Order: sequence, then structure tokens, then C-alpha cells
Amino acid sequence: MKICHIVWGLEVGGIETMLVNIANGQAQRGHSVNILVINDIESSQIISGFAPEVNIIRLRRQPGSKSPLPVVRLNLELMKLRPDVVHFHGLNQPRLVFACLRKHAVTTLHTICHEEDIKYIPQNAHIAVISHNVAFNLKQRTGAESTVVLNGIDCTKISQRDARPFHRPLRMVQVGRLNHPVKGQDIIIRALTAVDDATIDFIGDGPSRRELEQMAKQLNVAHRVRFLGNLTQAAVFGLLPQYDLLVQPSRIEGFGLTVAEAMAAHLPVAVSNLEPLVEVVDGGKCGYIFADDDPRAAADCIRRIAAAGYQQQTVSDAAHRVASLYSIDSTIDAYLSLYNKYCVL
Repeated sequence: MKICHIVWGLEVGGIETMLVNIANGQAQRGHSVNILVINDIESSQIISGFAPEVNIIRLRRQPGSKSPLPVVRLNLELMKLRPDVVHFHGLNQPRLVFACLRKHAVTTLHTICHEEDIKYIPQNAHIAVISHNVAFNLKQRTGAESTVVLNGIDCTKISQRDARPFHRPLRMVQVGRLNHPVKGQDIIIRALTAVDDATIDFIGDGPSRRELEQMAKQLNVAHRVRFLGNLTQAAVFGLLPQYDLLVQPSRIEGFGLTVAEAMAAHLPVAVSNLEPLVEVVDGGKCGYIFADDDPRAAADCIRRIAAAGYQQQTVSDAAHRVASLYSIDSTIDAYLSLYNKYCVL
């Protein structure tokens, strides 16, 4: 099968990391896989993750450009490739492609549908979503049907934490783009002012880094906050067992891939009570939940976890849940099944 994924860019992020894993898996199964990158945005860290068999085609559009040339080239490339499947990774992408080329296509909605994207839904032939909550939200707001394809991870690549007691101070980690209106890193920094015996490492980079650094200084917790920048997936997987707790205080979320990765590493997790995150931790059976956008609630949760100590049964249940529901092989199987059902002539 000839598969063509279309993305806006290849910067460091959850969508891009997921695409690397899916594309590599599809190529390993003998499919021809192409990645059409619309904008001239890429990270060497993401690019280096693709298998040699995955073909990357760069259209070099400048973000925000009104030039029609990249759009023309996009359609020409698709006509030249003649893929069996076009896989969009944004609801607003099919509008750029001739109707005859998007007829046999799948679009993945990677987060809650943005208000500005609702008008594009009729141009998407078949929509896949990354969680049951995103499917419910999409149906409730727009009436659109979708197929749930849960995000997946390769558990075999993730090192596991042993059952040793927590460190003192408690070592916490958060993994994600430093964009605090979305990922809520500021909530944890504020929570540290009420938790004396804990530190936090932020893995990732983004537009909020300087503001978060300044906030940590102003709140006198900078000595307990580290910004490690972007790390490779392999490096993250190797580091997770060194921590005691992953905290995900997101304000907006579609799934919670880094939470599932931590669960696979036998690392306790604490998440804000957004439905997609609550779904991943099975309503609190496999992790801890605190009220979103509430530093005091986050602090209370962290103190309870530290006092209770490492709960072997909880982390074992969490790892089993990830292995059974969120494996990358299951994700690849689900997409191939979707392609065969709706796309391949």
C-alpha cells in the first residue's frame, strides 16, 4: 500500500512524535510511506527519528504565506505519487487538495476540535480521533462521526522504574511543549510554593520558557526547577525511571501520550481532571487526579502521593493498561484497517 501523510511541519511535539512511530511501523510492514511537509518548519531531532525507508518531501512554504505555489506543488506531488491513502493530520488541510485526491483520505484529529476548524469538517472524508473523549466532543459540538484510534507507544523501548522508595526531595517531571496556557507548567511552579520537599524537571521547549523561568525566580523556587530542553524520545524513555512522579497539569489536552509513557515506565502519574487525561488513568484507578487550573489542588495531590509512598499495585495496573490499550502495534493495525475500509480502491 502506498501511504502519504500530510503535516504542516515537523517541529518537536506530540503529533510529530506519533507520526514518526506510525510511519516507521507502516514502513516496517512493507508499505510505501511518504511524508509531505507543507511548511518550512522542522526539527533535526524529529527528522532523525524516521526510518530510512520513509520518504520526506518538503514543500518549503513559509508559515502564513499567501503564495499559491506550495499548494500547487502539494497537488502535483500527490498526482505524481498516486497514493492509495492520503492521511491528513489537520482538519484544515484537505481544503488545499483537489477534491478527487481527498476522496479516499483519512484525517486524524489530534486534539479537541478548535472552533475555527469546524467549518472544514465537511471537506474531511473520514475522521479518526485519538481518544473517546475527543470523539464525544466532536459529535456533541458538530454532529460529525469519527473512528477512535487510540495513540500508541512502543513499551519495549521504555525503561522501567523499580519499586524503590521515593527520593527526598520528591523528584517530579513534566514532559511536553513549554506552552503554559495549554500544558499548564505554571500550575506546578506555583504548587511548589506550597510543597517544600519536591523538585520539578521540565523536558521540552517552547514559547513559554522565559516566562516560566522568570516565574520560578519570582516565587523563590528556581533552585527546585530545571528546564532540560528538548530531548530525544530515547533519552526521555531512559530518564523516566529516575523520577518519582510525572505531573501533567494540562489546561487543554486531546490524549496524554506522555502520561501513558510514564505509566509504561512504572512511574506514578498525577494529572489534571481533563476528560482525556482521566480516560488514560482509568478514572483514577491507574493514577492520581487533581482539579485543573488549581495550584493548591496540585500541591495537595503531590503531598498525598509523597506521604503514601510508591504504590506498586497502582503502577503495575497502570503499566498493564498501557500495554493492553495503547501499544503502537495496535495503533498501526487500526489505521491500516481504516485505510482498507475507506480509502484503498
